[in-house]
Amino acid sequence: MNVHKLFGCKNIEKRLETLTTQLQKENYVTSIVYEANSRARFLVGGCTPIIHQLVKDVIDSEVELSRVQQENNHNRLIQFLRNEMYNTTQVPNVPVPQYDQPHDIQGNAMYNSSAKCTNAATAV
Repeated sequence: MNVHKLFGCKNIEKRLETLTTQLQKENYVTSIVYEANSRARFLVGGCTPIIHQLVKDVIDSEVELSRVQQENNHNRLIQFLRNEMYNTTQVPNVPVPQYDQPHDIQGNAMYNSSAKCTNAATAV
């Protein structure tokens, strides 16, 4: 099937007259030739099924891109939080008393009043 049988010479001429730039005219001719070739291959619908498939592919790609961007943002947040935890949770260098036997919260020996107390900082 060729272009003039599908669209008609008069219709093509009328449409070309309404276009102002050479680029618009070239794009129009390219489009109708593509449509005519598509209709020759696909008698029902012409290039419409191809366009629908391409639109579906674009939508699928946009959904996938959005998912990857969300995953990337999540990973960046996790990395940021890990860096923050690493930078702010350093153990202070405070001596911790070491006792020979259990003591209560005030540091008093619970069983024997003669318990020895040593400082971890001086023991090292």
